[in-house]
Amino acid sequence: MGLGSLSVVAQELRGDATLISEPQRGTTVELRLPLKLSLIRGLVVRVGAHHFVVPEESLVSVKTDCPTAIPLAGVLGLEGAPAGKEVVVLRGRESMAGVTVEHVDRVREIVRRPLGAHVGRARFVEGVTILGDGQPALILDARELAEACPPALPCAGSLAGPAPEA
Repeated sequence: MGLGSLSVVAQELRGDATLISEPQRGTTVELRLPLKLSLIRGLVVRVGAHHFVVPEESLVSVKTDCPTAIPLAGVLGLEGAPAGKEVVVLRGRESMAGVTVEHVDRVREIVRRPLGAHVGRARFVEGVTILGDGQPALILDARELAEACPPALPCAGSLAGPAPEA
């Protein structure tokens, strides 16, 4: 990726990029971004036409079966969205919970942006990102979400393993 590409990316994130080249010392690329942006790893999931990101630190596992899992669409109030069959097990503050989603994509690095002041505080949402294909995705506050769901003890006892990697 050249400086031109880095500069465009930096400008999209409201920052800037500088290239400093010194003979016999080398080249330094300096990328400055606002502090309110942060890079996190998260699992991208889909419910109907909506994309969401579950931060990796709140992710326990991805399973195909959990009798106590409830549809993420129902928890978020997405009327008419499919319940889904894949289960994402979340770590809450004091318990774990399973939510069903239509599709689990993969864990990837994303840029977390805060919700704008005009949006205010949305329940179960800690930020927003734009995925590589240009789709917006809400970043879920998975700990708060897990606390609002019934405990998923049968799900947590037989973990299928970690979430899919990028």
